[in-house]
Parts: sequence; C-alpha cells; structure tokens
Amino acid sequence: MRIATLLLGLLLLAVPSSAENAQHFKNGSPVVLQPEMAYLLYRSVVHEDWINPVERTLLIRVLTPDELSEIQAPHDKNYAFKTRPNLIVLVGNDAYAKSGTEWTYVAAVPPGAYILAGPPLLCMGTVQFEARAGVITDLGYILKTRSNGPTEIPELKPYAPAKHRVYFNPLLYAVRPYADGMFIPAALANLPRVSADYRAVDRFPNYLHFFIGRLAPVPGVLDYDAEGNVVDLKANKSAAQAMPVSSR
Repeated sequence: MRIATLLLGLLLLAVPSSAENAQHFKNGSPVVLQPEMAYLLYRSVVHEDWINPVERTLLIRVLTPDELSEIQAPHDKNYAFKTRPNLIVLVGNDAYAKSGTEWTYVAAVPPGAYILAGPPLLCMGTVQFEARAGVITDLGYILKTRSNGPTEIPELKPYAPAKHRVYFNPLLYAVRPYADGMFIPAALANLPRVSADYRAVDRFPNYLHFFIGRLAPVPGVLDYDAEGNVVDLKANKSAAQAMPVSSR
C-alpha cells in the first residue's frame, strides 16, 4: 500500500503542462558541477531514417515526503503549482558528443530519485535510479526503436517485428547499464561520476494518458514473470514489495 500511495503522489504532478526540460550541455561545452544540481550522462543510438532522429525521453522525479505533504486533495485546481514540475524532458537533439550513429548526452537536473517514464508511458514496468547532487550519474545507454519494424539493438530484437509494418506504433525502450569501455567525453573524465544503481519499478496507472508500454528486461535488475508482473531481480521478489520510492 505504501508504494501505491507514494506513486499516486509522485504522478499527480506529472502532467505535460508541468513538464520542464533538463539543462543540456551541447557540443562539448564546459561542464562545471554545481553543488545544488545533479548531472546525467547517457548515450543513445541514432536512427538515421527518422525525421527527428532521437525522440525526447521523459523522467518522473519522485516527490520527497515534504513535497508530498504540500499536495492537497486532487480536486484542488492549484495542486500542479504547489511544487516544481516533476516531469523532466531529456531533449534528444541536444547532444554533447556525436560519433556516427552513437550520440552522448550530458544534462543537469534537480537531485532526487527518477523513474524512466518513456514515452510511451512505461507504466507496465520500468526502472528507477538516484541522481545525487554534485555528481554525474552515468546511465549507460537509453535505447529505443519504433515497434513497427526490425531493429539491430540486441536488447530490443526479441520485441520488434521481423518485417516492417506500415502503421504507426510507439517506441520500444531498453536500458544498457554502464560498463567499462563505454565512451566518456574527455572533458568529464576527471569529474565525480557514479554508475546508476537501477532498481525495478512496479506497474502504476497511466495518469499521463499516453500510449503505454514497458521497459525491456534489464539483466540483474528487471524482469517479468509468466503473467507479465514486474520482478525486482536485485531483491529477488516482486517490485511492489521491494521498491522504496521516497527520496531524500
């Protein structure tokens, strides 16, 4: 019950009208870490045949207990303005570095716990990570492809059709956590950096009224049982029982 209540609270403010863009660093510009901000480093694979080659990615910032206490009943018309927006947009065109079809991004966001949200809204299963103040959190790769055709992304191949389909379909998402050998821009090499500690997030309602989906399984972190229920592999039990969602 606790996780359901907190998820309701964190999503009450997650509406498009309250979204804000992360502060992206572009074209290798200097990155000076500010103690009151958190920083994200992530990579993606560009699809050259897309008109907008890298779609925007949404993160939901988990509201702190203090922020939750400020929210009144949902019928209060001003509830969306009682705290800063908790829906963060990572803008796909604002790359820090490009190497062929692989683009690297650096963005500043408010510190806290974040849920990878999509779109489509990954409310059928996704992951959460903590972004600490004054530190770069390395997310590894955030990978995506359209679900109406084949893909070369290994994590998504099992879920993409073998042949191209004409009709529109939402994106498929996968996460490839940081591993040795992944590209790190030279300008960031000596800055404090930690790998994201991903944890599974259980299902939650589609408050954003988007297409819905779920993140592909992440080895050692996230999987699904035969009925499609989220399994937290780090806790070896259901995510609903294992996942704390409050941030400090």
